[in-house]
Amino acid sequence: MTAAPRTLIVCHGHPRLTPGGTEAVAHDLCQALNARGAADASFLGCVTALHRATRHDSALQSLDGGSGDHLLRVGRFDPFMLCNAGDDAVPEGFARLLAALRPEIVHYHHLLHIGAESLAMV
Repeated sequence: MTAAPRTLIVCHGHPRLTPGGTEAVAHDLCQALNARGAADASFLGCVTALHRATRHDSALQSLDGGSGDHLLRVGRFDPFMLCNAGDDAVPEGFARLLAALRPEIVHYHHLLHIGAESLAMV
C-alpha cells in the first residue's frame, strides 16, 4: 500500500475567518481527504489585516497552532494581473510553507490574494 500523498489545499480565505462558499468547500475537501486517508492534506488560507493582526516577522501563520491549517497574510493585490502588488513577504512565506510541507499535490481553489506567481513556485 502506498502512502497518502502530501497535499496542500490553497484558498483565498479560511472559513473560520472569512465564511464563504469557496472557503467552506476547500476546507471541507481538506478534512474529508484526511478523514478517508486519501491524502495527508494541509490547508492554506489567505488573510488580510482585516482578519488577523499583522505580524512583521512573518507572513506565514498558524490558525490555531497545530491543526494543519495555515494562514498567509497578504497585502495589496492586483486583480487584473492576478498578482501581489509589491509585498515580498507573501511569496517568501508561501515558499517557506512549500519547503516545510513538500506537497506532492497542490490544489488551488482560487488565485485571489495568493497570485498567479505562486503557480511557478509550485
